[in-house]
Amino acid sequence: MSNLNKLLQKPFHVLFIASYPILFLYLVNITELPYGVYIKPVLISLAVVLVLFTVLLFIVKQLNKAGIATSFVVIFFYTYGHLQQLLNQNDIRGLELFGIKIGVNSYLLPLYASLVCYGLFRIYKCRGHFINSTICFNIISLLLVGMSTVNIFSHDFQNFKNKESFDVIDVQFKAGVEKPDIYYILLDGYPRRDILKAYYQYDNTPFIKQLKDLKFKVLEAGSSNYTRTKYSVRSIFEMDYIDNHFRSLKSFDSENKFYGLNHANIFRIFNKNNYDLYSFKTSYLYTELVESPYTTGIYRSLPSLNSLSHFNVMLLKSTLLAVYFHYLDDLTNYKELDLAYRRKQLLFMLDTLDDCPKHRGPGFVFAHLICPHVPLVFDENGQVSKWHREWDDNFDSITHQEISYERFKVFADHSNAQITYLNKRIAQVVKNILRNSLKEPIIIIQSDHSDRIANFKLDLTDSLQFYNFTAIYMPERYRLNIPSDASSVNTFRYILNAMSDFDLPILSNNYYNYYKSDDTWMMEKLTDYNNNAINRSLK
Repeated sequence: MSNLNKLLQKPFHVLFIASYPILFLYLVNITELPYGVYIKPVLISLAVVLVLFTVLLFIVKQLNKAGIATSFVVIFFYTYGHLQQLLNQNDIRGLELFGIKIGVNSYLLPLYASLVCYGLFRIYKCRGHFINSTICFNIISLLLVGMSTVNIFSHDFQNFKNKESFDVIDVQFKAGVEKPDIYYILLDGYPRRDILKAYYQYDNTPFIKQLKDLKFKVLEAGSSNYTRTKYSVRSIFEMDYIDNHFRSLKSFDSENKFYGLNHANIFRIFNKNNYDLYSFKTSYLYTELVESPYTTGIYRSLPSLNSLSHFNVMLLKSTLLAVYFHYLDDLTNYKELDLAYRRKQLLFMLDTLDDCPKHRGPGFVFAHLICPHVPLVFDENGQVSKWHREWDDNFDSITHQEISYERFKVFADHSNAQITYLNKRIAQVVKNILRNSLKEPIIIIQSDHSDRIANFKLDLTDSLQFYNFTAIYMPERYRLNIPSDASSVNTFRYILNAMSDFDLPILSNNYYNYYKSDDTWMMEKLTDYNNNAINRSLK
């Protein structure tokens, strides 16, 4: 007991208090974050806090006093952003003095700074060994970190032990046949031609004609099977429906933390057939293959503040650094910096795809372009879109009752301009791939889902979101017997059947929407837009 008491008298609480806010943030968002994302921030936090502790120890010359002072500073550092957010959420955005509005940070930051300085001064002036305070800090912080750690490991271990997954599909390609490079280009939220014409008054015929002239098979009546990227893309690369193997959304999200797209059937199949897998580092967790055992190379654009992970941004905004983000929002327009990074990232991917044929094959290249999905970042010439200066990034989440025709029309005009530029670049990319490839490749251009915003304007349930875009180029030696109304879940089943002697069964076209309230998928019957909403006036 005496040894334990002596141990508790040492200021270990500085390490626990430096770790707890990060562990807690991860625990609160545990189903939406990848396993272990908190490890690096915890290590950085510990290193910084140890440096701070060393500096304060040099000043106060007393171990426990330095520990209390360090924990005092850390607590204030990690609580500032939460208080700022609380004030903003309760519409206490600032004070008004003599008709001049004073922002939250204008009074909250000086208040915090004053309290920290006063607290450190009082700690410095206090005499004694701070033994009781140290024991109290140690016990409380140890309990907080212990409970968080137990909950994290319990949750992740339980989900890992009870993991559900897709059935393994094995396909062996034809022997003695030259293996073509595969390019899968995912265009996020790109609608089918008839949808663009009906709701956006946009004629996509020239782009379709370009692809057909290049011998692409364009599925004029194709459709996706899910309305959200992480579900749609997973079903495409697993070549199966999610609900066939996962009893709930929760079980799927849990499996996604450990395996997800990284271990998908299609990547394993091409790996076993001696393909190299290349992918891009994106800002979207569910289509990154950084952790895949099959990945040969990852293309990365230049790093920036905006390339931080969602978890790291949430963490930074919960700390005193929330002042910096607020400063960017108010004075330098952080949103524009974010959009500039998105533009840079998309341009990097398009430019890199032009050079992909130079890699040693055979290779499978997967590129997820978050375009034409909002936010809009291009005009028709590839310059900065003016849309983001008028509308917010969450425009696609607004319900259809809140969208006026005038507002939708402005958005549609800017969206059409972005699609015009995207069409030009994609056409250039596929021409370069075909021209520079040493052997005839396979190119799949497909969207994960269709339009959402026009869907909110019209009473279509969620049907409009399923009408996606698909175009496939196959070497002439392969016979691609894919119907024009094929759904995305069968895309690679048709392609693999053409490349091998296998005859993978073709699944029926089903359409699922997810309902978080019930934690289930619900099969949808698509609305016949030709006989229904297409004839209604948007006004």
